[in-house]
This record gives sequence, structure tokens and C-alpha cells, in this order.
Amino acid sequence: MQDGADDRLRNDDLSELLLHASSQEEGHRRLALERAAKAAWTWEEEAADLAGSGRPLTELRAVGPWVGDLINGWLAERPDVPEPDETRRGFLTTAEVRAVLGADPSWVATPHGDLQVHSTDSDGALALEEMAGAAAQLGRTYIACTDHSASLKVAHGMTRAEVEDQRRRIDARNAASSASGSSFRILRSMEMDVFVDGSGDTEPDVLDGLDLVLGAFHTKLRDPDDATERYLAALANPTVHVLAHPTTRMFGRRRMAPRLR
Repeated sequence: MQDGADDRLRNDDLSELLLHASSQEEGHRRLALERAAKAAWTWEEEAADLAGSGRPLTELRAVGPWVGDLINGWLAERPDVPEPDETRRGFLTTAEVRAVLGADPSWVATPHGDLQVHSTDSDGALALEEMAGAAAQLGRTYIACTDHSASLKVAHGMTRAEVEDQRRRIDARNAASSASGSSFRILRSMEMDVFVDGSGDTEPDVLDGLDLVLGAFHTKLRDPDDATERYLAALANPTVHVLAHPTTRMFGRRRMAPRLR
């Protein structure tokens, strides 16, 4: 629970309780609790608020009647919440993010964008045009389409030809936005794989046509050895504008790995 918060169970607390309860079940009940534990982080409302308003908890994703009864019992009589695993500490739930943004509506109204977006051109879930449309609907004024570079084959990294094709589509989309009077723009970008020596995997002439280059390590992410030199080398690479996910944390899967001086 965050400092200064009231004593109600928050969605992250409920996630830990659900995960703990799943370890004591088997079969479909275990799977149901695990699904609800994962979904709790993305519920847009606090379950406690939902229950307090008299609405059924089954409105929440992955919550059926049995799981809802468990949660209602915990809300009525607060149990001790297990300490979260290190991979789940320090993150905000969707409900908490919405509360923070709701407390200062002017922030959302201020022009801003998203500088790391993946499309189906590499390992994203939506096509570039769908991502752009969703971002514009949310009030973003720009996004950087940072699909992966060629050497990261596990993420369907883009070849030179694919980068050039995406660039043409971005230019056409931006031109159409301009013609319609919209200020929304897509930045021509890339998440470039960076090697241990700080060099990138993409030729300079390909990078020259981009507005933004994120440099990212994708190997030795769990290496306990001191990683200071490779991080300094990456920062010294003149083609890298921003070092992406420097701590290499991954929610629920990977703790902060690099050890730096």
C-alpha cells in the first residue's frame, strides 16, 4: 500500500491475495485465481469502490461469482497482504494511474505523446494505422513508432526494406493528417538493438532518415556482473538518442538486473 493511502485493499493488494490463494488450489480454480490476479492490475476501477457502490465485482475482467465472493470477503475483513515479489514492486495499477490523471486533468489536456510504441511491423499487437488512431483518440499529439531493428529476430525486427516501407507509410499518414487540419504526427523511429560494445545493429544511412532512435540492450539482461562500461558505451553512441528500458525490469517476470558502479 502506498504511504498516506487509506486502509482499504487496493487492486495490487487483491492481486497478491489472489495469487497467494491460487497456490492453495488446483485445476480450474487455480487458473481462475491466477487470471484474476493478473487482471487486477488492469482493472480501471478499484474493486473496493465497485463493491462500495453496490455493483457486482463480476463487472471486473476475469472475475466470476466464486472469485467475486472471495474478494468481497477480503474487503469486508481485511487479511494480511503477502509481500509482493520483487518483480511486482513499485508499479502502479491502471486504477491508480487513472486516479492520478483524474486529480490533474490539465496534464492530459497538455500536448504530449508516447515515445515508445510497437506495431505489428515488429512485435506489437496493432497495425501502425490502428495505433495512430487510438493515440489520437486519447488526445496524444504524436507517437514515435519504435519497432525493433533487424537483429532482434525474436521480436520480428525489421529489415532495411521494411524500415523504408514503414517510413513511406508514416510520411503518407502525416501528410494526410496535415491536409485534414490535424496536428497529430507519427515520428519515424526505431528501437535499435545495441551490442555490449555500445554499437548498434543498424546502418547509419538507415538511421539518418529517422526522427528518434532508442538504443536498447536485449542480451545479458540477467547478467550479475558490473554492466557500467557497456551502458557508458551505449550512451556514447552518437546515433542513440534515448537509452530504452535501462533497468531491464519486466513486470512479474524480471527484476532490475544490471549492476552499475
